[in-house]
Amino acid sequence: MTVTIESKTYLPGEDVAGRFAELVTELEASSGVTPRLTVNGETIDLPPTVAEALLQVVDAMRRGLAVTVAPQDQRLTTQEAADMLGISRPTLVRMLEAGEIPFEKVRRHRRLFLTDVLEFRERQRRAANEACQTWWPTLRRWAPTTTTPPRRAKSSRTSAPRTDRWRSAQYSMPVCWYPAR
Repeated sequence: MTVTIESKTYLPGEDVAGRFAELVTELEASSGVTPRLTVNGETIDLPPTVAEALLQVVDAMRRGLAVTVAPQDQRLTTQEAADMLGISRPTLVRMLEAGEIPFEKVRRHRRLFLTDVLEFRERQRRAANEACQTWWPTLRRWAPTTTTPPRRAKSSRTSAPRTDRWRSAQYSMPVCWYPAR
């Protein structure tokens, strides 16, 4: 088996979903016990960090998600970093030029380290959580008690559907990454 240093994406197969579920329950049940991996009759003790990473990978694949394994010091193109952050490439370039994320230029191309992109994403999430915690009590007072649209009186004539649709408050509320109380 050869080991590469480049990133690779693994897609889960439908036929192995049941085996992933068994592996997840076994790994979760083995908390406190050193997990072991047996390959070709040879048994290896897994460090706790490797077992935790394996548990996350197997759980994601069990749910049908693709998993990408990438080295931490890997350099990303602006398009790869933008995809990871869920923003457009031009937006990312503006943020780079504003100094929000460190980068280096290789000739004409900008390159970002994966660790810098992950740190930026974590900073953004922390800032969003702090904003939600600050404004959540105020927003809850303004949120309607129901999310059903108001009823209209029935008309005797037939008409085209209305273009001004009712909008529920759930679409205008900010997304918070902590459970609402």
